[in-house]
Amino acid sequence: MLEGLTKGCARSKRMLISHISGGEAVLVPVLRSEGAGHGSVYTLNESGTMLWAILEAGRSLAELASALQTEYGLSPDEARDDVQEFIEGLRREGLVEPV
Repeated sequence: MLEGLTKGCARSKRMLISHISGGEAVLVPVLRSEGAGHGSVYTLNESGTMLWAILEAGRSLAELASALQTEYGLSPDEARDDVQEFIEGLRREGLVEPV
């Protein structure tokens, strides 16, 4: 798990193309990397798309949690846990890396 939400995360731009349309993010790895299969396509739901857009803007994980709190009325603990789960899922798939 993540150690708090002060650390950041960044996608690997040379290995991933992302596009947001109609409120949904589509992520496509373009080069083979550990975890992210070439030819795979990932889609994110509404909250995942919001978090992805904030992540792409270079914001901290704490800012992602704050956005979830504001948008969905979550408690600080719920928002932190949801962000951790989201980021860990992206990391497992090789779509983001720590900064």
